[in-house]
Amino acid sequence: MISVPALRERGEDVLHLARYAARQTRLREINFTAAAEKALIAHSWPDNVDELFTVIHAAAVQTETIDVSHLPAYLLGGSSRHLSRIEAVERDEIVRCLSKPGVTVSGAAAELGISRATIYRRMARLGITIPK
Repeated sequence: MISVPALRERGEDVLHLARYAARQTRLREINFTAAAEKALIAHSWPDNVDELFTVIHAAAVQTETIDVSHLPAYLLGGSSRHLSRIEAVERDEIVRCLSKPGVTVSGAAAELGISRATIYRRMARLGITIPK
C-alpha cells in the first residue's frame, strides 16, 4: 500500500492540480492571478483533491483568468471554527465586496453600509484575508 500525504501537506502540488483541473474543464490553459494562487495554496483542503477540483471547475466555467472573485468565499475566510449561517453570509458579502477589482477596504465598507473600523473588526473575527 502506498501512502500519499493529504493535499494540505503538499502545497507545491495544489497549483499543478488546479491548472490540470482547469485544463480538463475548458480543454485549454486557464490563467490564475497571483492572488488566486495564494488563496489556493493557503487553504487547507480538508476534502482533498475532490474539493480542489470542484472549486476549480466552478471557477473555470466562469472565466479565462481565475481570480479570488471566482473562488468561494470560504477560501479567503481563514477561520477554522464553524461559522453560523449568518456569519457565513456576512463573510461572503465582505469577501464579495473586497474581491472587486480596484476596491479598497474603505470602499467595501461604504458599499456594505458600515464603517472602515467595523469592517476590519469583522474581517479579523471571521478570519478574512485578501491575498495581494
